[in-house]
Amino acid sequence: MKTAFAAIMVNVAKRIPQQPNREDIFNFTPHIPHLAEVATHLSQYLSHEDLIWPFRGLGWFYYGQGLYQQAEPWYKLCKDIAENRLGLKHPDVAASLNNLAELYRSTGRYGEAQALYQQALELTKRLLGDNHPDVATSLNNLALLYESTGRYSEAEPLFQQALELYKSLLGDNHPNVATILNNLAALYGSIGRYNEAEPLYQQALAICEQILGVGHPDTIRVRGNYAIFLRKPYR
Repeated sequence: MKTAFAAIMVNVAKRIPQQPNREDIFNFTPHIPHLAEVATHLSQYLSHEDLIWPFRGLGWFYYGQGLYQQAEPWYKLCKDIAENRLGLKHPDVAASLNNLAELYRSTGRYGEAQALYQQALELTKRLLGDNHPDVATSLNNLALLYESTGRYSEAEPLFQQALELYKSLLGDNHPNVATILNNLAALYGSIGRYNEAEPLYQQALAICEQILGVGHPDTIRVRGNYAIFLRKPYR
């Protein structure tokens, strides 16, 4: 019964989006205490493949609402349990490192975030090789951290590496490519390289509209970023 209950809660956790909207929050709130029960007391009934999902779901639920203090314990517990059960050389350990690093970056704990991002990147490369989408994701995450701290010259080559890797693995017209184009455009806008930023925003928006549709949250986000860029009086 405990195994079956844990499996049901894993399926719930897998449906929690990384950025829940109001409807998601309303729908998933009744499940949160049960997910917490599985994560806290029933993790031994989870398979290796499902181990991190209750923790990830709880973390995403709170992080997506900006409730960082409530998200942090679940991300930390996820990391500890994944390392203890799966060892230090497993892709889910890298994923747990990335999630915790993202929270630290969002809360200004940049030194802690950088260490975790670098661990995740090194582990991902060691496990999956240099040519894998997860490596591009880790490169993008570390670049975002450098950008947040004004280390633009260090961020730019990481964004470019991530972009080339996504393009080679996923093709030129993929939402992940659009994400990097948007991030690189934002960096160029921050350092006054406006002529380089604008075509990247345009490319990112075109991909999102074509692949995801004009009303998709990612499309709206890129369109908003481009609109803010266009309103800058000093362009």
